[in-house]
Amino acid sequence: MRLREIFTEAWRNVRAGTSGALMFALAAGLLGGLAGGIDVTTSVAGIRTAYEFRAAGANVQMITLNGLIDGPGCDSLPGADGTVAAGAFRILDDRIRVAALPGSALTQVEVTPGLVEVLTGERSDSGAGLWASQTLAEDLGLDVGDEVRTDRGTTTLAGTFAFPSDGRDRALGYALLSPVLASSGTFDTCLVETWPPRARGDGWTAPAVLPAPDQQPEFGLLNASLGTELDLQILIETSVWACAGALMAVPVLAWFAIDWNSAS
Repeated sequence: MRLREIFTEAWRNVRAGTSGALMFALAAGLLGGLAGGIDVTTSVAGIRTAYEFRAAGANVQMITLNGLIDGPGCDSLPGADGTVAAGAFRILDDRIRVAALPGSALTQVEVTPGLVEVLTGERSDSGAGLWASQTLAEDLGLDVGDEVRTDRGTTTLAGTFAFPSDGRDRALGYALLSPVLASSGTFDTCLVETWPPRARGDGWTAPAVLPAPDQQPEFGLLNASLGTELDLQILIETSVWACAGALMAVPVLAWFAIDWNSAS
């Protein structure tokens, strides 16, 4: 039988409906659509999970060693593979009182310019004013650029940063931050933002820590409520198995179609 005659006969069967071609084509389309839908859904879920992980500050590492964090060393970490921003801070013993909230003494924190970048995405010069979380600024009734009258004098609110109560370390959430030179003494904690999230290690963070043979830095996360790692493996496996299942179903569908036509 010539090829043309084969196609002609097949087309007649399709038009007559005896081959079930339309039914099997729809079934194949449904399999492909299902696999594609699962793949798209898992991809979107993966992107959303990664966004939420980063938005919550779960990708920001905390390296703590009181009085032995080197400011310039911490601020110099960006530029290493995956390191977006880094900065150090120290909490002062003396608390500060603000005229707008006279009944409360607030924590005062000195931070390097890089620390402001970790929190806001922008650097701030030393002595440029105070920074506060958006929650604290609202409680003080202050907007960026307003004067801040304290028992230490008057300065300005240089900026604000988002710091919701979503599991983040509370040290910076309700405090007034004063940018200082990175070289102005030692600090207590270095925050390092990496993306994609990077495993902690003494090697690549070593410049931030001064030598201390009898002490080791503590490693943690700014927000550990979402786990210690961004694990997308389950989503990837779901997508892979969905595509594999669709591919495995194709020969089964083809065999069923052949058997159907043989029987008819």
